[in-house]
Amino acid sequence: ISSRLSHMTLFIDPLKLFNYLYPLDIKLQIIDLKLHWRREFYNNDYFVKKIRPGNPLTKLSEVFDKRTLKILTIISWNDTLLKRETEMLKDFKEFENLEDLSLISIKQDVHILVDLFSSLTNLKRLKMDFLEEYVPEPTNPHIFLSILLACSKLQFIDLRYDGLIPQIINIQENKFQLNQQCNCTNCQIVFSDILKGKIFMFPEDYYIHDLQDIAAKDIFKMMKYLSLLPYSKACDAYPSVRTQPMNLTNFVTKMNRNLLEYRNSKSQLVPKIVNNPHQHSTVTSTSTAHMSEPEMIIIDDDDDDDEINAAIPPSSDDTAATISTDLELPHESLTKRDIIMCYHALIHHFKSIYVTFLKSFPHLRFLMLNDIPTLVMEENNERIFEPVFYHYDYKSNLYGWSKESNKNLENDSNNNNNNSDTIARIATVM
Repeated sequence: ISSRLSHMTLFIDPLKLFNYLYPLDIKLQIIDLKLHWRREFYNNDYFVKKIRPGNPLTKLSEVFDKRTLKILTIISWNDTLLKRETEMLKDFKEFENLEDLSLISIKQDVHILVDLFSSLTNLKRLKMDFLEEYVPEPTNPHIFLSILLACSKLQFIDLRYDGLIPQIINIQENKFQLNQQCNCTNCQIVFSDILKGKIFMFPEDYYIHDLQDIAAKDIFKMMKYLSLLPYSKACDAYPSVRTQPMNLTNFVTKMNRNLLEYRNSKSQLVPKIVNNPHQHSTVTSTSTAHMSEPEMIIIDDDDDDDEINAAIPPSSDDTAATISTDLELPHESLTKRDIIMCYHALIHHFKSIYVTFLKSFPHLRFLMLNDIPTLVMEENNERIFEPVFYHYDYKSNLYGWSKESNKNLENDSNNNNNNSDTIARIATVM
């Protein structure tokens, strides 16, 4: 292997490779290392007799030069961490010059990862994608706190974390619950006119019977499921891409169709009235009526010439045949403006977590929190986050965060109960 090699991608444990298959004379001065953790590649017969002369390699710092490794990406293809994989994570504690770390599809091991981040104080970029039984999992509060305390040089962060704050549309047993964290004017409109006025209009709308209820009413889960936001692996370095052909217009169409089919299944549709003043009018929109002219949200989406308040399209499946053309929704259909306002409310909902990032990472430039890409802007000598996508007329609720007191942190610090809830609350107010 050339001593000038700077980038390496391996689908095998480096110690197995260089102890059993390819002898290594000198440490590799790799700058960018990618490790794929897979189990099905090699027959164990290859790993019976060592070909390396002398003492075997026992840790990764004997293979890779600790001084040169700057970028590390680990991609797991398994639902659990093997013993050898946990050993490798422990080995990387020695690589204190690491600046860019990505942990993809890895199962969380709290103790090992807390220990790892405590050593990687020079990190500038961090991406974490944890899975639990192949389902995305939020970052454990203890791991999050260790990052806050040790990795203050971070400039780019991509992770999932909810700070134990319930989602706007939360599911408890067989019922939906609405949780409002922000009381700004636009968030009030979202809850009163969109969530309660259109989606959860009737008491029975809060009950869950099957997946159709989630598809029709949990607008925030559908934003993720239908990939409304382009995937942004590194929105400061690479173009974001759509993983599904779903733009804003298509999303509104899909949600209105789901809502129409749900209302029909519950016999909630009403007779259609000719010249109905409540039928999909942009001018008489309830949301618009509550907004002054400067607060109007302007939508600029994919050169689309359709009206913002598109009428409910006919469905091509069998459900359409069971819905009478003489019936319509008992409320206005969802609009592009509604979707954008809900998206902005979702960002407002996690204000306390965004403030935590601003306080803890003075060099932070980009943040991907729960798959929502944002960038740091400075306004009136104060750093705030702005969404990368659908940012038209976005109004931050972060103004004044730098003047807020840290009383909550002090109260939590004085609490000796060291459980996950306490750790999460401390991390959220730091």
